[in-house]
Amino acid sequence: MPTARAFGCRLLGSDHKLQDGDHFYYYPDVQALCDPTDRREKLLVYRGITSLLLYLIIAQDRCEVTVHFRDAAGSWQTRQARGVDSVSIGCLAEYRLSLDAVYQAVLSA
Repeated sequence: MPTARAFGCRLLGSDHKLQDGDHFYYYPDVQALCDPTDRREKLLVYRGITSLLLYLIIAQDRCEVTVHFRDAAGSWQTRQARGVDSVSIGCLAEYRLSLDAVYQAVLSA
């Protein structure tokens, strides 16, 4: 399974249901979700929430954060931060979240 994760796939255990068509459900031992449309579909749904101002995607295997946020005109913008960078959390009075704080004791150096 490390190979699946290396390719950006998400692994789900046997407690996650898989629907085949419209009627049958299965509980496979493991599922590997490797389709980037999963992330894109979530983002489209989240962007449709009018009260949502900011959405963070935090990588689990590297120091990288993608920030999707509404600008002053209400349009969605995207920024990425890597390494020792920080990201602005505009809806919190321009608070800057350091990636060091996000990944503290999570990733080995």
